[in-house]
Amino acid sequence: MDTLFIIAINLSVIILIVLAVFQLYWALGGNRFLAGAWGGTYTVLPLRLRISSGFSVLMFTFAIALVLIKVGTWHTGLSTSAASWALLAFAPIFLLSSLANFASKSKWERYLNAPTSLLLAVMFLFIALNQYQGND
Repeated sequence: MDTLFIIAINLSVIILIVLAVFQLYWALGGNRFLAGAWGGTYTVLPLRLRISSGFSVLMFTFAIALVLIKVGTWHTGLSTSAASWALLAFAPIFLLSSLANFASKSKWERYLNAPTSLLLAVMFLFIALNQYQGND
């Protein structure tokens, strides 16, 4: 594995863990740091957005699993090539998230979340297209 690939793997997993922890906190009713989430307009999330935060936790967890499967760290019934295809599917999702965050009224979303989502999109594309196939 080359150094850039290792950095992309580690950085993407770390970012996704941090995002999942914040989303879980908000899903469970936490209200700190909401200026950087859901448009930055809420001091307390309504139930529908708490449910959406819970869904985000699942999506981020699945994305972490895909990265770990791709590099052969976690062995499941899913092949590394299937994980690569799934990672390719996540890249445009993160790109759309980035565009939505760049358009947000929230400074936190524009200056933190948008570049973070864009970085994840690029890293997922890079990881997915890398020839490394784990231990298939």
